[in-house]
Amino acid sequence: MSTLKADTIVAADGTSPVTLTKQSAAKAWLYAQQRTATVEVKQSFNVSSWSDDSTGSSTTTFTNAMSSAQFNITVSNAYDSNASGSGGVGSDEVWINSSSTLKHDTFFGNSTQYDCDFVFQTVHGDLA
Repeated sequence: MSTLKADTIVAADGTSPVTLTKQSAAKAWLYAQQRTATVEVKQSFNVSSWSDDSTGSSTTTFTNAMSSAQFNITVSNAYDSNASGSGGVGSDEVWINSSSTLKHDTFFGNSTQYDCDFVFQTVHGDLA
């Protein structure tokens, strides 16, 4: 059995240090578009998949799971490219399904679920 201990991982080109083992580093993040013709993840880190489940509802699955189903999530959204700032739709609801998935719903001001041009998620916690 071997043990690898590292507190810094450096990109292959020797730049951009990534400190996943540091407590303050985000362990996963996502930027997706849900309301456009092409529903897709635009950028992400430690996300193996993102599914558009239904109107205003999505599920995110992590590549590397958290150590438990108790982690911190920050989410925001904007209905369209003309919306300034986050919360362009009104509100968000998030459920932690397990140590490797979360569900994110976006709502308009009248509590109706809506797809958004911009869906953002950031996860902080301990990796498994």
